[in-house]
Amino acid sequence: MKNIDNLVNALRQGRAVESKVEDLSLGAAMELAAWLFDGTTKPQNPHQQFLANRLFAEAWRLFEGGRPNNPWRPWDAVDEAFFPVRGADSLEGEDWGQVLQRLKSALLRNGFPDGFHKGMASAFADMADNIIQHSVFGTVRELNGIVAYQVRPKEVSFTIADIGIGALQSLSSNPEYAGLSSSRKALDLICRNKASRRVNQGAGQGYNDLFIALASYNGLVRVRSGDGVFSIEGEIGRIEPQTASLHPTPGLQLSVECRI
Repeated sequence: MKNIDNLVNALRQGRAVESKVEDLSLGAAMELAAWLFDGTTKPQNPHQQFLANRLFAEAWRLFEGGRPNNPWRPWDAVDEAFFPVRGADSLEGEDWGQVLQRLKSALLRNGFPDGFHKGMASAFADMADNIIQHSVFGTVRELNGIVAYQVRPKEVSFTIADIGIGALQSLSSNPEYAGLSSSRKALDLICRNKASRRVNQGAGQGYNDLFIALASYNGLVRVRSGDGVFSIEGEIGRIEPQTASLHPTPGLQLSVECRI
C-alpha cells in the first residue's frame, strides 16, 4: 500500500511508473482499479499496463461487470476470493455466507489462532455491509462494488471498494454535516468520531477502536474517499490514526492488512 500514492501521482503527471506491476498488493490493486475506472479522474486508458497483475486484472474485470473467476465447489479450500456487489442484497444469502466461511477456514489453515478467525470474518462482514450500504444512498446509481480477501501463512489482507458517492456526499446528507467541504474531514468524522448520515438515530458505528485493534497485528488500515485518506499503521509502532489529503478518488476503498 505504501507506493500507491506515488504511483497514482506519476500517472496523473504523465511520468513513467517506477513501481513493479507484480508488487501491487490486494489493497493497492483495488484502490488503483477504482481510481482508473472512474471516468472523471482516469488518464487515457493507462490500465492496460497493470493487467499483468492478476489482482488488478480481476478487480478491473469485476468493475466492468464481469463475474468472478472462482466458481467454487463447497469443499474447495480458497485462500483468496473476489466477490462482486451489485445490489443491496448481495451481502446476504448462501453465496456471501460461503465467502465468510471460506475466509474463516483459510485463516485457520494459514496459522491464525482459533477465535481470531471468527473475529476477523465478523469485522470483514460488518465493514463490507456498512460501506456498501452507503455507496449509492439517496441516488439512482447502480451499485458497483467489490469485496475481496487474500490469506497467506500468518498474513491476511481484505479490501472493500466501491465507486459510489463517497464519504463526503453520504455524510453531508445529514443536515448536521451539510456544511462539510472535504472528504478528509468526512473520513475523520466517520472513522474517528462515529459520525453518521442517519438523522436522529444517534452516533454511527465508528471504527476507530476496531481499526486500532486490527492495526495492532503488525498491520495497516487505510480508508480512501475523495481527497481524503484515514490510516493507521501498526507495523511501525504508530497506532494513532492519521488523516491527510491526497489526489481525489471515487467512492470509498477500505484496505486492511494484518500479520502475526
